[in-house]
Amino acid sequence: MTSSGLFSKLISCCFHRSVFDLVNHQYGICRMYSEENSQDFRLPVPGLYP
Repeated sequence: MTSSGLFSKLISCCFHRSVFDLVNHQYGICRMYSEENSQDFRLPVPGLYP
């Protein structure tokens, strides 16, 4: 593997990880908010709520 290939793989891994963390963080905020105002707030994701 060339050094540029290794570098792009590292960047890709870091990028996916930061996106995953960001989504997790946003989802955590949404969950906290929805627990406080469960009747007013739903994430627009089909199948997420029973």
